[in-house]
Amino acid sequence: MKTIFLMIARELKKYFFSITGYVIVSLFLVMYGYNFWFLATVFSDAQNSFSETFATFYFGTFFYWVATLMIPPVLTMQSIAEERKQGTLQLLLTAPLSCGKIVFAKYCAALAFYIIMWAFTALHFIFLVHSEVFSLPIIISGYFGTLLFGSVFLSMGIFASAISKNLLIAAIVSIAIVLFFFSIGFLSYVTLDERLKSVFDYVNIVEQTYQYAQGVIDSRTIVYCISLTCMFLYLSSKSLAAEQWR
Repeated sequence: MKTIFLMIARELKKYFFSITGYVIVSLFLVMYGYNFWFLATVFSDAQNSFSETFATFYFGTFFYWVATLMIPPVLTMQSIAEERKQGTLQLLLTAPLSCGKIVFAKYCAALAFYIIMWAFTALHFIFLVHSEVFSLPIIISGYFGTLLFGSVFLSMGIFASAISKNLLIAAIVSIAIVLFFFSIGFLSYVTLDERLKSVFDYVNIVEQTYQYAQGVIDSRTIVYCISLTCMFLYLSSKSLAAEQWR
């Protein structure tokens, strides 16, 4: 267990002491700062009357989806592909850690950094504590949904990095996988078969996120996300194991 924690700390250092990490955080905070300013301006209009809360819009803008879909692939593209590029992957595979634990440590580090990034945006709501649009349960639910789907996308990024030879390919493969799972839910809007529609509704990330942004937490979504995360982490460990025996 101590070895895993040491590796997680090692991976986190890479994020905090790299130009890439600072660029990602800076762009994210600037983009989401503008997102907050725009929504705050709209909601401050006395002539505006919205039935939904501020948080419902906060977790559903264009900037939100850009951050949610694009940041995980960029964060994870170097997790394993960079080790392979630098020739340190084989050395890592000889360490007293199983492939599964190596993948898990890299995933935990990426998830921790991802959570820290979003934690900064929570400071925005300090300015709305005494506002009518402030609703703590809904805000917590919105962040929970964001981290839930973000954790899935991070696992997809780890898998893409595990099967790719360089960072660019890892990023492209990761984005492709993320967009596939993001888009598949939209089939619920065009299918006529009720059974298929219910299936596509179940995996519709946009609708599920909207529900979380309204304070509705669905246990089925949690099961779906955990299942997908475990599947991609398992596939990542198997990919490393196959490389270990080459």
